[in-house]
Amino acid sequence: MVPPVQRKGASLCCPFPGDLIRQVLLQLSLLAFAVSMVASIALGFPQDKQDSGIRLRIISTLQTPDPVNVVAMSPDGLRIVTAGRKVRLYDVRTLQLLQNLETADGAIFSLAFSPDGKQFACIGSEGNLMVFDAVSGKLATTLRGHQGAGYALAFSADGTKLVTGGHDRAICVWDRTSDRQLVLPTSHRTPIVSTSISPDGRFVASGDSGGVVTVLDLACKEEIASFSAHSGYVTCLLFSSDGNKLVSGSNDCSIRIWDLSTKQPIRITKSKDAVRSLVYDSTGLLLIAGGGSPQPLSRTPGFIQVWDATTLHPICSSSAHSEWIASAAVSPRGNTLISASHDGSLVLWALHR
Repeated sequence: MVPPVQRKGASLCCPFPGDLIRQVLLQLSLLAFAVSMVASIALGFPQDKQDSGIRLRIISTLQTPDPVNVVAMSPDGLRIVTAGRKVRLYDVRTLQLLQNLETADGAIFSLAFSPDGKQFACIGSEGNLMVFDAVSGKLATTLRGHQGAGYALAFSADGTKLVTGGHDRAICVWDRTSDRQLVLPTSHRTPIVSTSISPDGRFVASGDSGGVVTVLDLACKEEIASFSAHSGYVTCLLFSSDGNKLVSGSNDCSIRIWDLSTKQPIRITKSKDAVRSLVYDSTGLLLIAGGGSPQPLSRTPGFIQVWDATTLHPICSSSAHSEWIASAAVSPRGNTLISASHDGSLVLWALHR
């Protein structure tokens, strides 16, 4: 029912005095506002944030021949590697193709540069771990890894370990000095699709397609935690710089920060759509998400969103690509960002501060 328009000077037809009615209505409105704010914070809906001055601007774009599953940027910020059906090496500044690399592993689902930038590793549909020389592009090593496809890969901060996860629900830890493999079983009941190593190299977090996150202690080679984190795929995981918190993203359209001591979320926020990629900027103060709808009939553009890494308050966002963003990477200086999409396009962004 639409309330009637009240003329100036007229009073409400009510047995209570007008001042009392106004006070009651004011108190009710304040109470409703407070309840809505508490609910929105508890549910993780973004609140308005004062303009931080940070902006996203597209520098250049490139259309590649195939869908891109993953992109990584070298630690010196000069080269990027993309992978899907093919592995390709590009110059960051010009997006010029430097090398087209052949693999015998079918589709590639995950890749990463070593911290020193001398190598990059990738894993895909055949479960083999392939390590390339980052300068020459030559395949240096192929190691048999998972029984079935490998979906997740991460280097330790010191470059001595490489961790992979895949369809067989196991975590493989590779010693980079000897290429020796340690296979650690997990309690995952569905394929592992994301992984991350703590900054000190001791703990490995893995996320699966059923929404579960587990944490392994490499010192004792045991699983020390397992908890339900999302209602969909845990598509990406990041340890905080102190190793005490874990950030997770999912195709359930949420991002969560977990306190690993309690296994409880301390921050939850809703994204524009399914989250496919999460990365910190060089300062660790910003969290950058990429994603979009992976539905076959959806033609909505992919999105990039920048969040405050501590509070998960939104800072800025932009849309690009004709389909969902599969992966994103940030330069060492934190002033440029590369995003890659299932539509085969690459977008180089300037992150203005």
